[in-house]
Amino acid sequence: MTQLEYSGEIDENGTLNGNLYIVGSGDPSLGTNKAGAWSYKDIVSDFAGGMAREGIKKVNGDIIIQTALFKGNISSLPKNVVWLKQ
Repeated sequence: MTQLEYSGEIDENGTLNGNLYIVGSGDPSLGTNKAGAWSYKDIVSDFAGGMAREGIKKVNGDIIIQTALFKGNISSLPKNVVWLKQ
C-alpha cells in the first residue's frame, strides 16, 4: 500500500501550507500495471481524488517520499519477481 499524507494547515483557498508525503510500504510494482498493480494514471487519479476530498488545491511546501521502511541499500529487484518471468 502507498499512502498520501500531509502536515501543516489548509487555508480557505485550498493551499496546503505544509508538506505532502508519499509513504510506501515496499511494493516495487508501483505504477507498472503488472501483476495486478495499478497504473501510474490510476495512482495519480487516486492521489488527486484524496487531495480534493481534503480540499487541497495547491501545495506550498515540499513533496517528500518517505523511505524510512528501507534501512539497507536496495539497488535492484530480486530475480524471482513475478512480472519479470516470461
